[in-house]
Amino acid sequence: MNHPALFPTLLGEHFEELDERVRAVHDGRSGRWQGTASVQRGSGWLLRLAATCAGLPASVSQAAATVDIEVRHDREIWTRQFGGSRRMRSTLFARGASLVERIGLVTLQFQIRSRARGIQWELRRLQILGLTLPRRWFQVDARSESCPKGYRFVVGVCIVGLGDLIHYEGQLSVPHE
Repeated sequence: MNHPALFPTLLGEHFEELDERVRAVHDGRSGRWQGTASVQRGSGWLLRLAATCAGLPASVSQAAATVDIEVRHDREIWTRQFGGSRRMRSTLFARGASLVERIGLVTLQFQIRSRARGIQWELRRLQILGLTLPRRWFQVDARSESCPKGYRFVVGVCIVGLGDLIHYEGQLSVPHE
């Protein structure tokens, strides 16, 4: 049974407005992309514990990056590796009009929107082990967009009152047709 592609379904007609390199990564087909990325994890024991529970990678600077996307029915399995750090794996799927991402013990729910050159991920809900935490406790900046070398991603998560949990960004080579 064929399942509709995740991002084209959630973005609807706006998916076709995206740059072709962004569409190539999010078009619902399995693939591997490589490039470079930097990761900065927060310091302090509570932030380190939270990062470990979420399966987040270690800090690296301008390291080799690989992103594998495996499409399984109505889900996408994203496996990211930055430098020699452990792999960060998450599962993405739709719940109604929202994008859900499960990573480690954490489940995130996003509203995704097309923007000038890419996609903005707006946090709507965050759960740890099924327990919903107040959204006001978190500031999340998550976006992807086209860039001269292909595809650029930026993800930053701050726990209000504690500081930055993680910030990672990088570029992946995606051919321009």
